[in-house]
Amino acid sequence: MNIPNSRRLWQKYPTLVGIVKTDYLAQKAFGRGHNILHSVMVAQYAELIAETERVGELAWIAGIVHEPHRLFPGITREEIERKLREYLARGLPAGALTEAETSAVVEAVREHSKRNDPNDNSVTVTLKDADRLTSIGPYHWLNAAQFRSTIPAVDPRFIMTSDPRATFKNPFSVLQDLKYTLEWESWLRLPKAKELGKPKFDAIRWYIGELEKQFEILGLLPFPDVLVVEQPTV
Repeated sequence: MNIPNSRRLWQKYPTLVGIVKTDYLAQKAFGRGHNILHSVMVAQYAELIAETERVGELAWIAGIVHEPHRLFPGITREEIERKLREYLARGLPAGALTEAETSAVVEAVREHSKRNDPNDNSVTVTLKDADRLTSIGPYHWLNAAQFRSTIPAVDPRFIMTSDPRATFKNPFSVLQDLKYTLEWESWLRLPKAKELGKPKFDAIRWYIGELEKQFEILGLLPFPDVLVVEQPTV
């Protein structure tokens, strides 16, 4: 895979990056899972996987500005759009985007957390894939352990299976959180995203398999009922 000049868009749009960084600092968004590093990684992935250079540039811009709903909790849909348009107006040179391109970026940010839709524009497709690539693999393993500190790393009753009570938002264990990301493999749509994602999904499967082996070697699969300690619900 040809890797583009990774600093090209930073050099082209330094004002936009600076404005967004200022908001992250003002909101003290340092130790969160969705911090400035997350936005940076999403933007970089977006440029890397896009099918055309222009879509990559638009999706990179969308990646840098894609978190106002988390930076400003409680912000309305209309306020999100105003904030995005403010970022673009203040952060980009005059005439950098057409109105159609501005609308495509705003739409991509608005839709990026939703499931795939056949009507997604090309910027939205790219941003969704980039966001998912950032949220899988070793980087996510560290985030999951850090930000789900109120639940156990592993519920030993559900190593080979999944906890039937679990949901994506309430997985009941960090291991279950990792398992949920495996379903994203079939959600990636761009060829380069699939190429970059495959080793990460393979690594998740390896990681889970090694954990199973560890418990099996210790004679703890299936886990003895007498040793079960019920965790308080969160």
